[in-house]
Amino acid sequence: MPSDHRAFLPPGIDKGQVKACLGLISDTHIPRFCTSLPAVLPEIFRDVDLILHAGDIGEKFVLDELSQIAPVLAVQGNDIDAESERNLPFQQIITVSGQRILLYHSHHPDWETERQMRKEDNWYSKLSELIRHGKQAEATIVAFGHTHIPMTYEQDGILLINPGAIASPSAFARQVYKTVALLFMLNNDSPVVVHIELETPKKSFISSPEWDKGFRAALNEYTASLIDADLMTGWQPFEAYMRNLMGKPPYSAVFEALYQALLRISRRCWSGEQQFISRINLLNMLTETNLGDRVPAQVISDLRAILC
Repeated sequence: MPSDHRAFLPPGIDKGQVKACLGLISDTHIPRFCTSLPAVLPEIFRDVDLILHAGDIGEKFVLDELSQIAPVLAVQGNDIDAESERNLPFQQIITVSGQRILLYHSHHPDWETERQMRKEDNWYSKLSELIRHGKQAEATIVAFGHTHIPMTYEQDGILLINPGAIASPSAFARQVYKTVALLFMLNNDSPVVVHIELETPKKSFISSPEWDKGFRAALNEYTASLIDADLMTGWQPFEAYMRNLMGKPPYSAVFEALYQALLRISRRCWSGEQQFISRINLLNMLTETNLGDRVPAQVISDLRAILC
């Protein structure tokens, strides 16, 4: 394991060229989709000047833990509670070594607009939107999260950086590669970005999405479904029913009760206790005694009918 962030400098770059180093992290989703920060993180971020968290933090104690490594700046994500929304900005501008950095999660604050944006598979339209935000802020660097895909991309003098994700993107998926990034600000030269995969931290991680293949092709490289083959045949109507509950108060509380029950299965998959979520898992979930106290009988009956 490298002793600190300087060990990740690419060949040909001397340590004396480094004016500052920032640790970039995003999508930790703790404790909902991830139990804790990876144990190797303090070594990777050791002696960085600043840590930037690009949103979807989970609970704010995550920032407290990161601040034991280095000072932290953070922004909201789309998976936030009311308290985080009050206390974290939607975006921040940071200036380091003469470079203006825009830090934001990259989601749209309006859910309906965000949902439509998620249907877009063209990488270039997504990248153009990020570049547009960078130009509005007159930034030379945009650090963002949200996609769970580690990447760098440069256009019109603006460097886009996504450090990747620590946690899974949902209860229905597994994050295949858990990554962070180091942003080296150099004397009289362009910044250098190094991605690091946390399960193999001895070397840098090469991330190069094939833009022409579309966003979903890249997403499938970095995340994997937890739904087994048998359940997949009935999964689409089950998920659609759940999403409908999510958007209709007071049924949003019903959705949350079901989602928490589903997360108990997902966590067994993430820990390696089982590989996939099965139809039997969900049917058993619907018969949980305490679930009946919070979920109307009609909802449970509807979901059982979809699964059977």
